[in-house]
Amino acid sequence: MLHDAKGVALKEKLFLFQQIAYACFANQPDQPGGPWQQIYTTKGLYNINSGADIANAPWTCPLPSPGNPVSAASSRTSPCSSTRRPSGTPTAASHRINGVVQPTLTVPAGEIQRWRFVHAGIHDTVNLQVMRATPTGGKNLIATSALSGNRQQQKADLLASCDATPATLVPQFEIASDGLTRTRMRTVRTSQVGGVLESNYLQPGYRSDILVVFPSDGDYCLLNQAAPAAERVSNGGGGQGPSTPQLLAYVHVRGGHAVTGDLQA
Repeated sequence: MLHDAKGVALKEKLFLFQQIAYACFANQPDQPGGPWQQIYTTKGLYNINSGADIANAPWTCPLPSPGNPVSAASSRTSPCSSTRRPSGTPTAASHRINGVVQPTLTVPAGEIQRWRFVHAGIHDTVNLQVMRATPTGGKNLIATSALSGNRQQQKADLLASCDATPATLVPQFEIASDGLTRTRMRTVRTSQVGGVLESNYLQPGYRSDILVVFPSDGDYCLLNQAAPAAERVSNGGGGQGPSTPQLLAYVHVRGGHAVTGDLQA
């Protein structure tokens, strides 16, 4: 239904956001509260009554030993998963797109594409932003798809490489939401309230169809941006948004034709 001025249909890409929900538990016999109460972290066992030092520690999965059983299972069975959990767990940090962790996409500059976002996760929000990468220190880790480690270990490099500013943000033009065509296109861009950059905010089950065009060759980041405090898991309550920006995909823009001026025009 959507086509360019020459009648050629716009290219489409489907983004199925998946969240892998699992953790390693100390499944002691007759453990109070049931088998999935104690999650292994680098600072000890985490449960629903743990303090912030353990709640924010990366998850770990040690080898079992006599008296210390280890069970790996879906954390959807754990009461911890519905309230708060270690920020380094795959539940909180491991998003896949179409089954791939941090895939690399290559698109031409100046080409309007329809991207269909589908949040098929279980409870974490996704705060989508698209932005141009910023090479730092003589290296461009986004250009080589070379971020390493888990999401927490990537934090410093990600903040430097994918610096979210009004100048780097690529606007998203939402044309449909949850399968319904909008009566008017909604633009995700720099918010005028408190200088906060807008995100395409998706809860589990949400869908969003956007038009996107990259203005020029270069390297870009598809981010799950850190959520505001009210949308974040914390010991004081809050929602299910990430506390640290997370790279969802590398986007390399090569070829095509550069666009100057207002992308919406």
